[in-house]
Amino acid sequence: MEDVNALFFDLDGTLTDSADGIIQAYTYAFKAMAIRPPDEVTMLSFIGSPLRKNLAEYLPFSHIEEAVDHYFYSYDYLRGGLTDNRLYDGIYDMLIELKSSGIELCVVSGKVVELIQPILNLFDIESFFSAIYGATRDGVNTSKKDLIASALAGSGFDPSRVVMVGDRCYDVEASRANGIRSVAVTWGYGDEHELVAANPDWIISDPSQLRQLVAKPSRLAS
Repeated sequence: MEDVNALFFDLDGTLTDSADGIIQAYTYAFKAMAIRPPDEVTMLSFIGSPLRKNLAEYLPFSHIEEAVDHYFYSYDYLRGGLTDNRLYDGIYDMLIELKSSGIELCVVSGKVVELIQPILNLFDIESFFSAIYGATRDGVNTSKKDLIASALAGSGFDPSRVVMVGDRCYDVEASRANGIRSVAVTWGYGDEHELVAANPDWIISDPSQLRQLVAKPSRLAS
């Protein structure tokens, strides 16, 4: 990976363990719509997939925007999404080493963009990232494919020198669609079968392995 000059990072499930706050917000939204919430395993699988797409599996189209409002009331206004969150072990040290190596780091997340910065601030990691790309609250630009395309266009990086780091098949598939390589991480919300089936360029199980991969990619299997 010596030719790489930029890394795009997913947020939920890659940098932070945010499942509790997200599941809480989905639960609040479903109950507010008088619908029994799916089980937690199902809601865990929602992470990384667009909010409206997930809600559309349970609600008629005419009720989705109301449910979205309830979700954000819990996640944002009640602040559960921020406080029920933690930085994965090893992430801070990884970011320090990657930043010191001269590689540009960006966040490319399906989370609403104005919610990303407070989370980065919460864990004191905002200074590591040169740019943030996220979805808008109205549902525009929510697919990872579109987000990566926006990040490439906005940054001007050569796609052949960019790698996406994420925990779900969506990150891998969207990377391939945009002509960039991908690293799948196993500490997030995508299970091993999902990640292997998505066929990323690399799979890693610890943040320290990304530092090794940047230095000497031959150390890890593709």
